[in-house]
Amino acid sequence: MYLAIQMTTKRWVAIKLMHGGAHAGSAGRARFEREVQILGQLDHPNIVKIHDSGSTPDGSWYYVMD
Repeated sequence: MYLAIQMTTKRWVAIKLMHGGAHAGSAGRARFEREVQILGQLDHPNIVKIHDSGSTPDGSWYYVMD
């Protein structure tokens, strides 16, 4: 997990990268995408909000959260 400043909003965010990146395989990628999907649907004050997700130029998957 990494800490960063979101350029558009100037707020602090956390970035989670998928372990293994591009080499994690389809099952690992599917599990990571499912995690993003589930967290994106939850609305609770004690659960982080997902702001963005995607992949880096080297193929590593990530999501950005509070």
